[in-house]
Parts: sequence; structure tokens; C-alpha cells
Amino acid sequence: MFDTGIVNKLFAIVFVILAAFMLMLGASLLVSWPSNQIEWLIVLMALGASFFLFWGAKQTLSRAKKQQAAEHAEDLRIKKDFPVKRKPAKSNYAVDVKNEPKKTITVASKPVNEHTPVILAQWMFTKATWKIVFKKVLQKTYKEEIYTAVWYPVFFGLLAWGHYMWGILAGVLFGLFYLWFRGYYVKNKFGAIPSQAYAEIIISDSYLRINGKYIHYADDKYFLKSVQQESDKEFGDLLHFDIGWFTSKDLPASMDLYVPIPPDKMHEARLILETFQKS
Repeated sequence: MFDTGIVNKLFAIVFVILAAFMLMLGASLLVSWPSNQIEWLIVLMALGASFFLFWGAKQTLSRAKKQQAAEHAEDLRIKKDFPVKRKPAKSNYAVDVKNEPKKTITVASKPVNEHTPVILAQWMFTKATWKIVFKKVLQKTYKEEIYTAVWYPVFFGLLAWGHYMWGILAGVLFGLFYLWFRGYYVKNKFGAIPSQAYAEIIISDSYLRINGKYIHYADDKYFLKSVQQESDKEFGDLLHFDIGWFTSKDLPASMDLYVPIPPDKMHEARLILETFQKS
């Protein structure tokens, strides 16, 4: 779950660099005229790889532009259909923990077809309140992900058993990078817009929109595995989104995302859970 616009552009740049390298390799061999079948094979493979890499870059950029256009159209629809009629109330973000059992809703295990998103909730926060909310979400993310990070030294140590100390060291470094990246992702997605007088969370049946930044979970790649309501004594009431996707090797991957529930919006959170339960 990355910022898909940036990631697509980075992949496109990598594809272009590799394609240019393969093109130069094939062209240099072709200019010097291959002297045997192996050199001809290398030329054909290099030129063929260059073509497919350039094509991959084009497709990646096309996908990025398509998503950006869709998000822009959705922004316009939200402004039209869900205008900000009032500023959020100036109140402290109180931690209202209820001793309710954890409710888990399992959603579709595969992506759904494109459709017009249905807005389920629009929650507004003052900037002062959002600072508290943002801090709690970041702390909650670190608290949960530390359990994943501590397994990397064990995994890398077993993977490189003949040199397990180096494996453990690599695992520690990877775990630290993983924690940094998860924190960076939350800061990037949840960060407030300086020019905006309020913070906003929009929850739809196919994406989260946090301060104008989208997190998709019902497109051709990402899907929502489950959503649940959690009550944490330290961090308050949260909606826990478990977002999944498949890697290029067709391996399952997922990421947890925590969305704070305003104390006066608990009824909307229950309706959101019911909506996903019916889907």
C-alpha cells in the first residue's frame, strides 16, 4: 500500500533506465556485427527486453494517469455532493473506550469491479484535534508493527543459517527500515494540509480519503480483507482496515490501517461495519 502515483512513476523510471541499457547493449553488438549465433541471440534478447521494458514503462505511466484522473473526478464529485457546510466543532478528542467485544467483519477476498463509490461517512476535525488524532494513529501503528519487525532478525537468521549473525544483523536493519517506512506512510497519508482549516476523513465502500489523499481497497489491485472496530484504552476507538493485494509473484500481502472514530460518530462506525458485512 504505497502512494501509487509516486510508485508508478518510480517504476516507470527504472523500466526506462533498464530499457535504455538493454537497447545500448543490443545496438552496440549489432553495430559491430555479431560473429556467431550466441552473439545474435544476445542481440535479439537485449532488443526484445528493451522493447518490453519501454512498453512496461508506458503501461505503468498510463495506469498512473488513469488513477489520477479518476481521483480528480472523485474529488469534484465529493465537492459537489458532500460540501463542507460547517467547520468542525472545537472540542478535545476525548478517549471514549467502551467495554464492547471486538467486532470483525470479513469482506470480499478479491477485487471488485469499478463502480461509482458510495460515501459512507465524512468526519471533520479541527487542526488542534487532528494533531492529537494523528499522534495516536502514529503511535498505534508503531505499537502494532513492532511485533512484525521483531520477527525479521529471526527469519533472516534462519535464512542465512551458515552465517546467522550476519542474517540477524540484516534482519535488525530490515526491521528498522520496515518501522520507518510504516511511520512514513502514516505521516504521508494522514498529514494535514497546511492551507486547510480542518482535517477530513471520508470513508467509502472502495477507498479511504484522508485530507485529500486516497487509499484504495476496491480497485484492480487492492482489496479489503476485513474491517473491525477496536477499543484501545490508550488510543481510543478505531476502525481497523486490513487491506490486501498480491505481489508481482502472486504472493499475498497486506497492511493494517487504523482510522480514529470521533466519540460522537460511533453510530456511523457501526453503520460502516454493517455495510461491509452486507457486501
